[in-house]
Amino acid sequence: MEERRHIETRFLVLRLTPYSDTSLIAAGLTPAWGQVHFLVRGAKQLGPKRFPLLDLFRLLQVSYRDTGADLQRLISADLVTDHGGVARHLAAFQTAGWLSHFALANAPLGLGQEALFEALCVGLGRLAALTPADDAVAQADAVVVGVLLAYLQDGGWLAEQDRDERAARQCRHLLAMAAGQAAPPRLTAASWQALRRWAVSLARAAECVLPD
Repeated sequence: MEERRHIETRFLVLRLTPYSDTSLIAAGLTPAWGQVHFLVRGAKQLGPKRFPLLDLFRLLQVSYRDTGADLQRLISADLVTDHGGVARHLAAFQTAGWLSHFALANAPLGLGQEALFEALCVGLGRLAALTPADDAVAQADAVVVGVLLAYLQDGGWLAEQDRDERAARQCRHLLAMAAGQAAPPRLTAASWQALRRWAVSLARAAECVLPD
């Protein structure tokens, strides 16, 4: 534990909960330490020269001291990427909320979730970049598929797919998409809906907690 007393890492904000009149509890994901919760005192004290750095779907570079408890002590935080653009599309915003619930319900504290973390960052970036001309629902389905498969890959739940070469090839392509190494395949909205149902069925078989 000695080397974990002071940690610097990327942190993706997935939930904010009020705590007292001025403080917040920020819950989110890191690549190496899994789910992390911070008690941030004074985070709600906003003035003309202060900016609410902690906000939903922001990627931060943080430094914190590991307390050995569920709530960590945040020392510093710098903004890396703001995915707040997801609010421009209802489907994108709803999907971002769905993914947040999924990650926090299934990613353990203290256990690395690098593939899931990267898929969430890539997926939120794609949702935030949607334009009015894009099919937001289909793009949202593609992001959900990528995030679910990344989580299942981390946990070894995709081994069954390797027995079928076509399924294995499909998984490899979709995982590359989730990691930002390939663009989403050009599929119809109906095809993305079918892929989402398939990915959800795999997650359900792995006994994942799935949002409503």
